[in-house]
Amino acid sequence: MHIFRIVIVSIALLGACKSDQSATGESATQAMGLYAQGFNLLIKDPREVVDDYFRTIPAATGPTLDAKPHLFGQHTFAASAIRDARAAFDQAKHDAPSSLANLAPLADKALVACDHVVAVYTDAYKYYDAESYKDDKLAKGKQLHQDMIAAAKDFDTALDNMSAGLTAIEDAQAADEIKSHEGTKDYGYWFRAYTFEAKKLLAVAHRGDAAAIGKAVAAFEPTDTAFTKFVADKGTGLAQAFSPYAGAADRFHAAVTKLARAPKDFDMNELVSAYNSLVNTGNSLYQLEGTPALE
Repeated sequence: MHIFRIVIVSIALLGACKSDQSATGESATQAMGLYAQGFNLLIKDPREVVDDYFRTIPAATGPTLDAKPHLFGQHTFAASAIRDARAAFDQAKHDAPSSLANLAPLADKALVACDHVVAVYTDAYKYYDAESYKDDKLAKGKQLHQDMIAAAKDFDTALDNMSAGLTAIEDAQAADEIKSHEGTKDYGYWFRAYTFEAKKLLAVAHRGDAAAIGKAVAAFEPTDTAFTKFVADKGTGLAQAFSPYAGAADRFHAAVTKLARAPKDFDMNELVSAYNSLVNTGNSLYQLEGTPALE
């Protein structure tokens, strides 16, 4: 699952635009940034709770006495992430215009699903840490396993649904921002445009259709070529703050090249990871716009 960009609008600017109820106005951008912040937290540590459980206890086989399961206590990190995500969502609901009203229930369901996963994992952690399975011959362990399978399914569904809701709004906002930067086609334009086109390619790649992937890669190449020329033309004058993004773009294009060469054998996690690097480095650039660091 990929992460979302985080754009936080200044409070002064937000106050002047509260009457704008559109999905691309300043209020919507502020709220969307907060929803993205919360979502990005939920797909990290809470996701690791699920992954750690099933790395230790395979879903298909369940726990066995011979395996002597031992969980690593990922719930302690997840609890903090969920708390911070809940705070971000609460602020997002407060700031959001009516055009983003559908995100609130999606966020609530994501939090409920995360709470459930952590609760089941916490019980399992305590159970295996105390080696209580030696006393009940794994009776509780088997029930906890079924509970975790159900909780993980709800977790994936809730986060997939929220991801879809965020994607629709993020795409509209990104297209609007790119259009507003077309006149200069400087740093602000390129980190927005490149990430936007990369996201479109990622969406096609996820579907796994080799022919469609070939067309998507061909459609993406002109953007990469133009971006590479932009960076090369800057030469030694390239803003130091922009260098990490340029490096992330190189990494993404390398993954795209591998994807195009063997779409059926390609590890999609590599493309997702490269895309997430674009988003992470791009998120830092939003905070530097209008400063000497990005001139």
